[in-house]
Amino acid sequence: MIVTVETEPDWPACDTRVDFAGSTLYLRPSIETSAPDVRIEYEHPGGELAAYEIICRFLSQIAWWQRRPARPRLRLSCMSPTLRGGKSLCGPMKWSGFRLPPGMNIPQDPKARLALSLYREAQSSESVAYRFLGYFKILNVMYNGGAAQIAWINRTIPKITDRDVLTRLQALSSSQKDTGRYLYEQCRCA
Repeated sequence: MIVTVETEPDWPACDTRVDFAGSTLYLRPSIETSAPDVRIEYEHPGGELAAYEIICRFLSQIAWWQRRPARPRLRLSCMSPTLRGGKSLCGPMKWSGFRLPPGMNIPQDPKARLALSLYREAQSSESVAYRFLGYFKILNVMYNGGAAQIAWINRTIPKITDRDVLTRLQALSSSQKDTGRYLYEQCRCA
């Protein structure tokens, strides 16, 4: 299986073999006529979904680790390891010494795996509104009910350092007594 990737995280500058989650992935850089991609070998027909899941988990880990989006695009199920797909729209930064960080493992907790996938989905969205909703989905996974989510938001706001976010929060606080409640009630179902 070959999955083309629209990616902003660092990517290898040459064909690179990576061991991940008990499988071998082959990462290839973009070339003039095709996008960067990830290739995995699997047993047909039963292993296709599991192979795609491993690639998506790998991209989720990369997106989390590097704090940048990684979107799977074209998926080809084929037997040709040289086949490439998709024209490269925007290529990632290529590194000749590309290596996976040693701590990059798949979390064992199913909630953590889901949150990681939701993070990649949100990070990869080009819409601010969809990013917000995507990040809010993570709160839904991690905290049960509105009260716990509102409390987490209010505990986390003082830790925010981004200037643009602080400016917006200051504007919100002038009209809203409880910013966490406002975000929970007015924004999460936008």
